[in-house]
Amino acid sequence: MKGADVETHNSRDARHLLREAFRGWYHAERLGTPLSGLFLFELMKGGNEQSVRSRSNGFLMMLVDQLRESDPESAELLLAHYVDRESTPSMMQRFGLSADELRRKQSQALGRVSEIYGALEQSHLVKFQNRLDHLLPQYVDEEPIGIEKSVQKVENLLISEMGNNVVALWGMGGIGKTTLAVSAIRRAMASGYFSEVAWVSAKQSVLELDGRIRSLDRPALSSRDCLMALVDQLLDFDFIGGISSQDAEIALREKLQERRHLIVIDNLETLYDVQGLMPILRISHPGRILITSRERYDAVNFIHHYSVAELDEAASIRLLRRTASQDEVEQVIQADDATLRIAYQKIGGNPLALRLFVGQALHSDLQKLVHDLERGESNITQTLYRFIFERAWQSLGEETQQVFMSMVFTSAAGDRASDVMATTGLPREMVMVGLDNLVRQNLVDVKRRSGVAVYTIHSLTRAFLEAKALGR
Repeated sequence: MKGADVETHNSRDARHLLREAFRGWYHAERLGTPLSGLFLFELMKGGNEQSVRSRSNGFLMMLVDQLRESDPESAELLLAHYVDRESTPSMMQRFGLSADELRRKQSQALGRVSEIYGALEQSHLVKFQNRLDHLLPQYVDEEPIGIEKSVQKVENLLISEMGNNVVALWGMGGIGKTTLAVSAIRRAMASGYFSEVAWVSAKQSVLELDGRIRSLDRPALSSRDCLMALVDQLLDFDFIGGISSQDAEIALREKLQERRHLIVIDNLETLYDVQGLMPILRISHPGRILITSRERYDAVNFIHHYSVAELDEAASIRLLRRTASQDEVEQVIQADDATLRIAYQKIGGNPLALRLFVGQALHSDLQKLVHDLERGESNITQTLYRFIFERAWQSLGEETQQVFMSMVFTSAAGDRASDVMATTGLPREMVMVGLDNLVRQNLVDVKRRSGVAVYTIHSLTRAFLEAKALGR
């Protein structure tokens, strides 16, 4: 299996939990149900609003019914003891068993029920994992480095009963939004909290380690593309080409009310009509919608934004070494930490940039690469510019571009808006509008220090601006 394996139970665990659930047949409402520890029970209950007792007893009856097909007597023994509460002497007489034989057969019946559960769980896990592997992108890192805490935080946002239905992972290109999404999804789906998942990608291209930009097959380019992809994945329609957007939205809305679904829309900002998707994002349902984007949507109050941070120095160097080991780039494998630290200091902890650096070292001298980075002459910057910055730069107005260029003079710790105004000589209103646009497009970061907004830029962004200023 890829990613985090789904949590399963051995036969002894399942037997114990099932026995305790049978014992609580008439007490599940008050005591809860031990079945909440079983993956298949969590998955099947979904967003169903039935009572705890109804869900628990219904699940047990489903197992007993399957047992009855192969062993009717064992099924009757379980029902007589736990459901009908028949006395031991009565059961001994009815089934023609001694006390010891009755206890042995009841124990065997529980064992058979747990075996039935185990077979059902295993069968479902195979289908479940195959579907995940089919849906999730294959180009992401299966064992990401340095994001363990972020994965846990995003998983908590997804499975929390509180909070917004829509969670947005936002950050600059190459920062690892899709990788974080995939890791969190595998963890969240393994919990059994969601009954189904759908993944729609608006990503149009990926950057290969040799610097080539590869187009991806059939990205969703419009809100209708996204809607139809969701309908295609979640509903059993023979033909969706002729269905109207309104009918598709109604059908999807009804489907999402049935159980907890996890819907993922990757690279939302590349849709040419993002606003057309807002009715889908607004649907009230028991599940969650996870989006990734290079842009923030602060005007939309039902979206919880989670900022995806770059890797720290230690994780960045680990990633450099592991990528080099996988691609057999010997000079990076043998490099000392001081050399790799220079690369980190110039391009930051952007995973895509770090992998591209290793890719360049496959055919270039490492020391020359590091020297070019220090002098701002590396073609890594130009390659990443085309992939990460070009679209954003072209979308900026002239005044915002001026504000953006001035950020090259900010300190590593960040500067206040007044410092940016002093650098540019532009009016306050123009600078504030420009900074707001840059923050929204994730080209500039803003943090509050002693109650004052402080603006900073990523190391990779600084390298791009320096190259831009020199006309490279």
